[in-house]
Amino acid sequence: MDWHAFRKRFPLPEDEIFLNTGTLGCAANSVIDKLCQSQRKLAATIANWEYLNDDREWITGYTPEKNLRNRLGRLFGANPSEISLTQNATMGINFIAHGLDWQQGDEIIQTNQEHPGARCPWEVLTERNGIVVRQVHLPIPLNDPAEILNRIESAFTERTKLLAVPHITSGLGTVFPVKELCALARAKGVISLIDGAQVPGHVMLNISDIGADAYSASLHKWLFAPAGNGFLYVQKELVNRIWHTQSSEAWKDPDTGFRLQQRGTGNPSLLHALDAALDIFEETGPQNWCLRVKTLGDILRRGIQEMPELRVKLRFNTSTHPELCAGITTIEFADIPSPKVVRHLWDNCKIRVRDVGEPYGLRISTAAYTQEYEVDKLVTKLGELC
Repeated sequence: MDWHAFRKRFPLPEDEIFLNTGTLGCAANSVIDKLCQSQRKLAATIANWEYLNDDREWITGYTPEKNLRNRLGRLFGANPSEISLTQNATMGINFIAHGLDWQQGDEIIQTNQEHPGARCPWEVLTERNGIVVRQVHLPIPLNDPAEILNRIESAFTERTKLLAVPHITSGLGTVFPVKELCALARAKGVISLIDGAQVPGHVMLNISDIGADAYSASLHKWLFAPAGNGFLYVQKELVNRIWHTQSSEAWKDPDTGFRLQQRGTGNPSLLHALDAALDIFEETGPQNWCLRVKTLGDILRRGIQEMPELRVKLRFNTSTHPELCAGITTIEFADIPSPKVVRHLWDNCKIRVRDVGEPYGLRISTAAYTQEYEVDKLVTKLGELC
């Protein structure tokens, strides 16, 4: 695979190094073209639309979108009928949180390393319904998969109704042993909901193999689709227990995945652009793509570890265990505030990383379009700060 040629498919300037894909990925030129072409066509042909129930290509939000759901199911190991198109992982998590019936005292299990989009729905329910969130404290860094399992298992009680944890943590990039966690929850009769915001295009994903009852994902990060694209998977045994947070005319449709994507008028150009992003993902090969992300992350972590001055001045907050790390590396200087490092790297080197705040630090995302020389330059520039 010619990764240098791959990088040229994106409109990233040659003199800039973008390492914040964990927030928002850069769409490829072909994806942007598809988005704009679709929007222009919809506007130019809008008068042709009779607004018939079987002819709604000018809007989305009311149609099953089976071709796209079939494609996502094939790529990510899920039954397409159990997939709903959403805007992002936060939306899907909220659909589950606010769709289940709750009794006062029902418990959910989370960790102390959740993204606000995965944490706050449960905070709302503690005030609205009186549920209890049992937060599992996980150390920084995490370098033992068994420790994750053991700490979370110890939080289960007879009142536990749902386990809600990330597949990959947003702040630290820790890859959780989600298959084992979902099996643990199922053995205890507990619903498992996985936050997959950082997963598609980052590590290989097979939802059926993981065994989650529900899985919510974003596609605007590591898969490089435009923002506003995501999906929610809900296993058929669970879906009829989920009330609709948003509903429209098909809320009782036998296609249960279609039911949960009823959200009013949406922009079909975003879905056309997602299809174009999936073209690149499939053309490249999901395994090649995800191996590239992991390899670049390993190169970065090794480069930091092999520079003596960085070993002294810099702390890894991200995991360095091979099973627990991938394309996100979070670090922290002992004597330089992370916001200052972020500003220095951009103002002086045109390298974009992100400060994700305390207690995490400086987050670096090495994505499929990242180049090895860019990783090497970052390590050199970090070393010059020592």
